[in-house]
This record gives sequence, structure tokens and C-alpha cells, in this order.
Amino acid sequence: MNISFLGGACEVGGSSILLKISHKNILLDCGIRQGAAKDPIPDFKIIQDNGGVDAIIISHAHMDHIGCLPIISKEYPMAKIYTNIMTKDLMKVLLYDSLKIMNNRESEIPLYAEKDVKSMMNRVVPINYMVEFNIFDDMKICFYNAGHIAGACCVYIKSSEGSLFYSGDFSLFSQRTVEGLKLPKLRPDIGIFETTYGDRLHSNREVEEQRLIDIIKECIE
Repeated sequence: MNISFLGGACEVGGSSILLKISHKNILLDCGIRQGAAKDPIPDFKIIQDNGGVDAIIISHAHMDHIGCLPIISKEYPMAKIYTNIMTKDLMKVLLYDSLKIMNNRESEIPLYAEKDVKSMMNRVVPINYMVEFNIFDDMKICFYNAGHIAGACCVYIKSSEGSLFYSGDFSLFSQRTVEGLKLPKLRPDIGIFETTYGDRLHSNREVEEQRLIDIIKECIE
């Protein structure tokens, strides 16, 4: 088993991990870096150097996890994309919205075209939570509710070479629209966890909800 971080390590944005396991190359997320300071695209040369991508797994629909998906899917059209069904719906909305923004910026060349999004969406295989699914003969994946946003998944991969757990972004506490993280007891050989803001104390949710309500009231007035 070999793991390469193409983006998202020691930085916020561009989350993308290449996992070589049981003679297959699995791409975990394919996000974009947002901001002018860095190259927006993860280090895809690592993928080329390792012989391409056999399958893609998406944890959730935020752009820092899906923003470059049309690019890599166009490059490797035989690689199916596995995610939760709600994530599939949100991906379509967000990628088309991102395309509209890129097309409206005169100084920016769009990273992908509408036809690339359409082709990519045809390669998406939606999977429900807590269902083991064979993506190859000797490899199964299972998604667990990660909280965070609708459709967000933690990913558990089992293969003849070992098992791996990948969290993506997760939230331990239930929100008004999304339940919190739900996991059974798992025994992975390797665990990869999203740790953005993991070293901070978060504000009380009720206080933040009231603050949002006050801002909305102010805007209405």
C-alpha cells in the first residue's frame, strides 16, 4: 500500500490523495485550491508517474474536494466515480455554478468546459450509506455518514492488501439539517483524517445560530 498526497496536506484546499492498493490506483477526492497564492490544481503529475487512475472516490461536494474532478475524469474516462447519492446531486449544482463564475471572469481561463461536467456526471456511481460495494474483484468500499454537509461520507476500503479509513471533513455533532458522524467499530490498517480547524475551539452552535438570525434580521430591515 502506498499513499501520495497531491494536495490538502499542510494546507487548506486542494484535497486529493492517491492510494495505490492491491495493484489499483484509487484517487480520494480531487479538490481545487481557492485563492491566487498557489496553483489551483493538485499535483496530477504524481498520478501520471504512477500509471493513471483506476477509480475515484469523493467524500463530499465542497469545491476543495471536487473542484478539479472534471479535469481528472476527462483525462481518465474509464475510472468510475463513487460517492453518496446526495453528494452526486450537490456536485452537479456546485460544478455548474463554479463554471458560470469562471466564464464570467474576463481575466480567468476556465479550467474545464460544460461538456466535461456532463461527461463526468455520467461516470458517477451513487452508493448509499452502510452498504458494502465491490469496486474491483478484491476490493470493497463502504460509506458512513460524516455529518458536515448532506451526503458527506467517511470511506472504508477493504482489500486483499489491507484496509484504509478516510474521513474527509466530518462533524461529531448533529445540525438542524444534518445528523452528526455515525461510525461502527472499525479496525483499519491505516487512517487518514481531515484536520482543518482541528486545533481550534469552535463557537457554541446555539450562539452561532442566533448570530446568523440577527444578521438576517438586519439585512431585512
